[in-house]
Amino acid sequence: MAVVAGIDEAGYGPILGPLVMSAAAFRVPDACAGDDLWDLLSEAVTRTRSRADSRVRVADSKQVYNRAAGLGSLERHLLPFQAVMTTLPLRLSAFSRVFGSMSVAALAGYPWYRDRDPALPRAHSAEDIARRAEDLRAGLASAGCAVCATRFETVHVAAFNREVAQVDNKAAVLSRRLSILMARLWDDFGAEEVTLHVDRQGGRKRYGRFLSATFPFHHIETIMETADRSAYRIEESGKRMNVSFESRCDVRHLPTALASMLSKYVREVFLEMLNDYWCMCVPNLKRTAGYYSDGRRFLEDIERARRKEDIPLSLMVRCR
Repeated sequence: MAVVAGIDEAGYGPILGPLVMSAAAFRVPDACAGDDLWDLLSEAVTRTRSRADSRVRVADSKQVYNRAAGLGSLERHLLPFQAVMTTLPLRLSAFSRVFGSMSVAALAGYPWYRDRDPALPRAHSAEDIARRAEDLRAGLASAGCAVCATRFETVHVAAFNREVAQVDNKAAVLSRRLSILMARLWDDFGAEEVTLHVDRQGGRKRYGRFLSATFPFHHIETIMETADRSAYRIEESGKRMNVSFESRCDVRHLPTALASMLSKYVREVFLEMLNDYWCMCVPNLKRTAGYYSDGRRFLEDIERARRKEDIPLSLMVRCR
C-alpha cells in the first residue's frame, strides 16, 4: 500500500482568529498512488453538491462551507473521516488531543476560550456522523483504501504575533507548521513511501532550502520547479517522500481538499467562540469572519467593551 497525503491551511489572510494548517493521508493500492482519488473513491465520495447524493463531499473548503448554514455544512462531510479512524471525540479539547495540538494553558489567556470546551459535533448528532462514517468506511474498503491520518496545527493570535516579531516574516509562521506536519508524515509513513501534495505558498516556486531545513542530512532531489508545480524527492534510511507544491492543489487532489476542510472547520469552531463571547458583551453585535475590512468593523463595534474588559489588542489582532 502507498500513502497519499495533502496539506492545506485556513486563516492565513484574516486579522482575527487563528491560523490552522492540516494534513490528511490515505492508504491506497500501490498501483493507484498517482490516480485521481475522487475517481477511485467515487462510490463513497463526491466533489460536487447535491441534496439527493448521500456520499460525503470533499472539495475546497470555500466551496463546502456555507456561512449561512454554519458549521453543519462542513461537519456532515468532514467528521465522518475522523469517525472512520476512531470513536469521534465529543469535545473540542478531546478532538484536539486526538487530531491536533492544543495547549489548555495557552488558551486560558484568551477570555473567549477560557473555561470553554464546546461539544462536537456542533450541528449534527454523533449518531448521524457515525452512520455516515459507516457508509464511508464501506466505500473506502470497496476501493481497497483507508484513511490513515488527519492532523492539524493551530496558531492563535498572540502566538502568531510573537513568532512574526521574532523573525519579521509572516510566511515563516506558515512554514513552521508545514515543517511540523511534513515531519510527522515522514515519521509515521515514510517507510511506506509518501506522495504528498501541498498547496503552493503564495507565489513561491523554489522549496529546496525549506526542505533541507526540515529534513537535514536527507537526500533531496529536485524533480521540477515550474510556474505551476514544484516537485521533489526526499530519501533517507529506506524512507521516501515525493512532495509537490502546486497552485490550486485543493482542486486537484482529494487529500489536500480534505486538509483544507479540516483547517476551515477548526478555525470556524474557534471563531464561533470568539463571536459568542463578544456578542454577550455587546448587544446586537454583527458577527465577523475575521477578514480585514469586516474585522476592522468588528473591532470598532467592540472597542468600548474591549477597553472595559481591559483586553489587549495583541490578543485580538494579528500584527500582519
